[in-house]
Order: sequence, then structure tokens, then C-alpha cells
Amino acid sequence: MHQYAYAVEYARTFGIDCILPSEWEGTRLFKPRKYQVVEDDELRLLLNQSQPDFDNLSARTRAIEAFNGRTGSRFEYVNPDNSPENWSGKTAVFVDSVCAYNTSTFERMSANYLKSEIFVFGEEVRNTDFFKAYSARRGTYNVAHLRRDDVANPSYNKNCDQGYSVLSKESYVRAFRKFGFDPGKIEWVSDDYLRTWHVDRPQSRRGDGPILMVQNTWGPP
Repeated sequence: MHQYAYAVEYARTFGIDCILPSEWEGTRLFKPRKYQVVEDDELRLLLNQSQPDFDNLSARTRAIEAFNGRTGSRFEYVNPDNSPENWSGKTAVFVDSVCAYNTSTFERMSANYLKSEIFVFGEEVRNTDFFKAYSARRGTYNVAHLRRDDVANPSYNKNCDQGYSVLSKESYVRAFRKFGFDPGKIEWVSDDYLRTWHVDRPQSRRGDGPILMVQNTWGPP
């Protein structure tokens, strides 16, 4: 969602189209469609790869350079995590980032626009029993997300670079008290599917948690 938010805001700010390599989870979840999907079959194929040799910035850059060569386009790489490059105003760019780790990435985004025009649930979602039940409770409860899967795994952190911090549940509780929330009335969600920390979470398989992630979003033009 960070990627899509950046792409549509960049496109809106500079009056250009937002182009993605494929449909994504938001295609089904959200009502507005503020993007196009890559029409070129060869480029779309090369951008939507999961094999390590193709699923990297170098490979995607080569694919876009080849597309430029055969179509006369002028797409160039922009790093959303690098200020002031991320809001340079260039009108033919591609990005390859989760767009979540630099405050400057968010400086020209409008929270109101994203909430009212972009991330608006469609009728398919609104008509589900789940949505209706929780919409009826809107404003009556507070939720905390306790992240406790891969980022809290010592083996993962020894072998993989990652940018997340793991906070103790006690830290959450202290913050609730500091800002006037009753810790006993907080509703918790987590990806601790084995219930190591979140002991009252319904046990489930890995992957059944509440997190949606999309990788390698490409846009805007």
C-alpha cells in the first residue's frame, strides 16, 4: 500500500498516469482505480517474475531499458527513498521500493486524498458479514497490532537485513496508559500464529494473519 500510495500521489502531483505491472490485492479490495496495467506483453512478463535471476532491480531495469529501446519511451529509475529525487517532477519514471523508510517519501502525500479517493473499500468488501459487523462497532474499540512473526525470529535476524524494530508488549501497555487508553480494553491482532506471545490468538497456519503485502510495484510513468 505504501508503494501504491506513493505512485498515485506522484502521478496526481505531476499530472501523469500511474502504471502498474499487474493487478494487485487492492484491485479487489478498493473501489477507485487510479492506475493502468502495463500493456506491453514482453515488459509485463519480465516485470512479474519471482525467479531470483529476474526478481531484482537490475533485471527490471534491463527490461525497461529494452522497452525504451523498442518503443522510444524514456522511463528512468527514481529512488523513492532518496530526497529530493523522490519528488523530482520527472514525468517518465519507474520505481522499485516498498516506499516506507524515508520521511520525505510521505511529505507530499495527502492523507485525506488517500483515505477518501484511493483506499476506499468496494462493494464486494462492504457487503461481507465481516465488514458489516465491524463497521457497526466503528469508534467503539481500539486495536493494537503486535508483530511477532519473521521480524522477531532470531535466526531470521542473524541471516537477513531488515528494517523493523520489535517492541515488547509491555511497551505497548505503557504507551496506552500514558495516552489515556485502558490496556484491558485493547483488542489485539498479530501474526504470532503459534501463540508464543499472543497466547489468546486463535491458532492458525502461517499466512492466515491480517497482513497484506505487495512487492515490486512499478509506476508511475
